[in-house]
Amino acid sequence: MYQNIADGDLVIMRLKNSHFYLGRVDGKAKYIQRFSVNGANRLSWGCNVKEWFEFENEEELPSDIIGRFSQRYHSTIQRVANNKLKIMIIASYERASKTTEFNIPKPLLNQDNFVTSLNYMELEDLVSQFIYERHYKEGYILLPSSCKINKQNYEFSFVSVNRNPITCQVKNQSDDIIPNEYNDEKSYDKIYLFSGKWKDEDIDKYRKEYVGTNIYIISKEELYNELMKNSYLKAKLEKFYDI
Repeated sequence: MYQNIADGDLVIMRLKNSHFYLGRVDGKAKYIQRFSVNGANRLSWGCNVKEWFEFENEEELPSDIIGRFSQRYHSTIQRVANNKLKIMIIASYERASKTTEFNIPKPLLNQDNFVTSLNYMELEDLVSQFIYERHYKEGYILLPSSCKINKQNYEFSFVSVNRNPITCQVKNQSDDIIPNEYNDEKSYDKIYLFSGKWKDEDIDKYRKEYVGTNIYIISKEELYNELMKNSYLKAKLEKFYDI
């Protein structure tokens, strides 16, 4: 893979400090002789970069890029094949380097594609905002410790005095939810479910099937409307998208 890197290619990496670094390759990659490069005793291949641009936190990059690094399994080096992701990386480089070689406009974000523009953590945050807006007058608050407990079927819990808790399950495009698996969970006042894979007809079918139960199926329209409120997530997305 290193041998395929060409002069002028863009490379991006994340270090153990959780900072991201984006740069442009200067020349071709080469095999490193360990005795000839100071401090390279753990390296076998490498390449020169004209200048590294540092992004200190996840607020400075689109979620498309952050999500790519959040995948569980990675090889040492991977080529970016997804065209949307390529465009986001090029645009991030041009913002950081103050260059306009490609002058890429912001991509459009709307109700049809907003789910794929959020990483799984942001999607969970948006659902928690949706639940809070519907139940805060009943005294419900998010229990932060519940987010850290490994519950296969639930993301987190909202609690209120003298009421059963409220919980949810959230999936993006990679996984589906089977609402029937939650049908016998009577200890929760409400169970909110959202899957980015569901089509409108799926949502309509599930809503009819579970009307009158403690299961609530969230539609993309509802979640998008929540996003369009004066929210933190909307302000972040506006840095990188035309909404």
